[in-house]
Amino acid sequence: MSVEQAEPAESAEDVSRRLHLEPGDAVFVIGGTPEEHQLLEPLPDGAGKVDAAADADAAVLFAAVLEDLEILLDQKLIPLTAARAVWVGYPVDDELTRPAVDAAVRDRGWEPGVETTLSDAWRAVLVVPRSAEDRLSAPGSRPADDADEE
Repeated sequence: MSVEQAEPAESAEDVSRRLHLEPGDAVFVIGGTPEEHQLLEPLPDGAGKVDAAADADAAVLFAAVLEDLEILLDQKLIPLTAARAVWVGYPVDDELTRPAVDAAVRDRGWEPGVETTLSDAWRAVLVVPRSAEDRLSAPGSRPADDADEE
């Protein structure tokens, strides 16, 4: 698969504003390439990238194909529950569509929200956790030990 070169849609300040990135934020970025990560630069004053999802005020998960998205969601959504803003970045092509992103997020007990443009080649959708009760009953969100006890 060939994803077009990531060209900034507008200024980085506009992208940061649309992604609800604020001064001083701890931003978790995973997946994608350095070129996609560059779409978020420069971060607002005092904001910086963090290595742990649980430390994030905001996060962007980049995936170009559904399989990669599902892996990222399975590994990172639960630690991101407390983050103020969690975004899923995906390319504008036929391989990973918005409906596929929405379904993958819902399957994990989260809800997709607004979409924004990161560049001519990339979009991002805001995702938010359902209530704790709904999240625990969603497929794929329960610990494996509990699933065997039914």
